[in-house]
Amino acid sequence: MKVTERNGKENAPASVVCLFLTLLLSACAGTSPRTTADISPNRGAVVIAARINTPDGRAYTGGIHLTLQGIGGESLETYNFYLPARRTVLYQIAAGTYRIEAPKNFFGITRETLPIVADGKKYFPNFPESLSQLKPFVLKPEKTIVIGELDISVTPGTKESPRSVSIEFKQGAKDKRKLLAQIIHQMLDPEIPEDIKKSEQSWLNSIQQALIAVNQKTEIPTPKP
Repeated sequence: MKVTERNGKENAPASVVCLFLTLLLSACAGTSPRTTADISPNRGAVVIAARINTPDGRAYTGGIHLTLQGIGGESLETYNFYLPARRTVLYQIAAGTYRIEAPKNFFGITRETLPIVADGKKYFPNFPESLSQLKPFVLKPEKTIVIGELDISVTPGTKESPRSVSIEFKQGAKDKRKLLAQIIHQMLDPEIPEDIKKSEQSWLNSIQQALIAVNQKTEIPTPKP
């Protein structure tokens, strides 16, 4: 069906207009990083994870959304990340400089909360300062960077206090080693889809170099009170 203006001229089909608006708004919200791309001279990889603990134990389903915003130079791409609650992920994105931001809505507007889904339940805590205050990082072609792990805990509410959600961002050398080890272990997991497993294997040398770099860093011990 076509829409006709009062002067008798025909507009483009309404379906075409709707499709254009959908594509435009999707572009505002950002694109999804690749999980099945082989190693490329134009792309790097980031490793990141989310652990969600509920009053019933660690969540088996659900996850969270994050945004990687390109800044400066040619790095202007916006990536929307989905972090499943039970798996460490390796995403391949264009090389450049990025910072972590709160997830954007369908219209590309940054949220002030961090939507969390855990075993069918939804939570909306404020976006943690530990993420918003992170310094931008530079991702080089064919290199792997470990961002860290979000450790999320949901505390059940009582008559005296409401339910709360605490978020700790772990990015120490020990935490990064664990995430890289999990990626390597996933290459042998029969439950991981074959296309993702094959893609991760093409990044094996880059992952091993990231592991060497993490092992060479010395953690600064936290002073005891």
